[in-house]
Amino acid sequence: MSIKSPARRWSGLLAVGTIAASTAVMSMAGVAQAAPTTTTDANCGPVTSDPAADARAAADKAAAAAALAKDAADKAGAAAVVAQDAAKSAADASVAAAATAASAVTAAAAAQSAVDAAQVAYDAAKATYDAASAEVALAEQNLATATEDAAAAKTASDNAAEAAAEAEQKNIQSHIAEADAGQAYMDASSEAAIARDNAQSAAEYLQTINDDPSSTDQDKADAQAAVESADAAVTAAANAEASAFQAAALASTLASADYQAWQAALTSASELATAATAAQSAAETAKTAADEAAADAVAPKAAADEAKANLDEAKAAKATADELVTSTAATATAKATAATAAATAADTAKAAADKAAADATASQAAADAAKAAADAYDSPLYTGGSSSSAISVIAAGDCGTEVPGVVVAAPVNVKASVGTSSINVTWDAPADTTGIAGYEVFALPGAEPQSSAGLVTCVVDADGRACLLGVEAGQQYTVGVHAFDTEGNLGESGEFIVTGVVPAPTVAKSVPAGNAELKSKDGSVDKVTAGQKMTFVGSGYLPFSTVTLVVYSEPQVVGTVVADENGNFTVDVTIPANLVNGEHSLVATGVDANGNPYVLRADFTVSGGVASSAQPGGLAYTGASIALPMLGGLTAVGVGGGLLVAARRRKNA
Repeated sequence: MSIKSPARRWSGLLAVGTIAASTAVMSMAGVAQAAPTTTTDANCGPVTSDPAADARAAADKAAAAAALAKDAADKAGAAAVVAQDAAKSAADASVAAAATAASAVTAAAAAQSAVDAAQVAYDAAKATYDAASAEVALAEQNLATATEDAAAAKTASDNAAEAAAEAEQKNIQSHIAEADAGQAYMDASSEAAIARDNAQSAAEYLQTINDDPSSTDQDKADAQAAVESADAAVTAAANAEASAFQAAALASTLASADYQAWQAALTSASELATAATAAQSAAETAKTAADEAAADAVAPKAAADEAKANLDEAKAAKATADELVTSTAATATAKATAATAAATAADTAKAAADKAAADATASQAAADAAKAAADAYDSPLYTGGSSSSAISVIAAGDCGTEVPGVVVAAPVNVKASVGTSSINVTWDAPADTTGIAGYEVFALPGAEPQSSAGLVTCVVDADGRACLLGVEAGQQYTVGVHAFDTEGNLGESGEFIVTGVVPAPTVAKSVPAGNAELKSKDGSVDKVTAGQKMTFVGSGYLPFSTVTLVVYSEPQVVGTVVADENGNFTVDVTIPANLVNGEHSLVATGVDANGNPYVLRADFTVSGGVASSAQPGGLAYTGASIALPMLGGLTAVGVGGGLLVAARRRKNA
């Protein structure tokens, strides 16, 4: 069966005990001379028609109006003072703005002077830099010329060296030719000598033939031919020798000339090499001069740049000063206008304050007259009959927006038994179950609860006859059950039961087996330090039940925490500083949603402890506070207050 959660509008209802006490006090105050009739208004308040009360009410209203008028007059006077102060402040601000505008004009003039000075400084720095730049340009031109000259000299030197090398080769070749010509002359001289010797021999042979009588004419002719041939050979050899001599002489002359040319080429190459070296040295000197000129130009360049930056800054400051002149002039004009308006407003506020004071005087006179009229009645402290019926209507919820058509009957045979951090509530349905949609079960701490603090509720449907409530252990509880209809309206109250003290979870002597792992907010825990503060989280417990945290090996209760409406908890635990180093466990023991024992367990190794008996450590924990509105329909007559119920509900099947 699907049901709606009961509609709750309890926050404006009165506590029953307080109402009863107030009624008793009023009944002892006296009886009115004429008892008026009692009715109720739309807000469930008692209304009477007592003339004296009406007069006093009128007097009270007049007094209230006079007070309001006086308050208005005071406020108008204060406003007038504020307006006058504002007018004076505006006038002062106008004067200050005018002074600021004048200062801005002075500052603008000073800024212009700064611009002029910066311009002069920049012009001087620029002239110095221009001169340095000219020196750099001249040095670079000289360097270019010297570099060209050095290159030309190097080319000439290389050409001269090449010509000297060619002259040397030619000299060598001419000397070889001279040697060859000399050898040819020697060979020709030798041939000529041989020819002469042969001619001598031929002549001697001819003489021998001629002297020999036995020689024939042919022999003589042959010998004569041999002489002639030898003479011709001598002539030819002599000619060849002469030619070879002339050739040798010419070769010697040419060799001498080539040698002289070679020596001249060597001299020229040497001179050009010296000139090339000098030209290179001049280029290097020009390079040094150019570098020095460039270096000398760095400082003037920096000075010129700085002067330019100063000039730009001065111009920017001048522009800002000009803008400030414009803006301060506008501000001064606006402040003057505002001062005029503020003065007008102050005058208006003063007139309003004067009128409000006059109105307050008139209202006070009217209040005095109304009080005098009310004092004419000889009225008692209390004007008449009992208002208990109206009060009962309010307390029962039968007035205003909470009036039900039919009030469902209360459950019967309500019983409650305590368990570990829990209360099991049972009941029987009333004889008449007409209109019942379900039941609301509640438990409040204490035998005579005075507020909703600690309230726990659950809601079941019309077939439900039991509910297990998780509660904080260590105290008694007042338990009750209400039926409610399909509109969520609570029915009549059943009997209330005060339980015994609810026991806390039992601390086992040895570490119990866990239903699941107890984890820190960061996950599983395997190593901790004695004295370390950690945050643990758990779930699966009976909502609002107490969970006890215990450290083992030797059990030490380190604190408790109450599960939230979902059966979860978050708790800060300080590991006892006196734990013995080694293996230990932290367990969170309580009950689950069915009331069965439920344990989460974390096993870890402790370091930084001591070898002594562990003592109970402290626990710092946070729990959720539950803000609860009042529960209507629960009566505790004579206690001086009513039971309050509100609603974190858990629907149980």
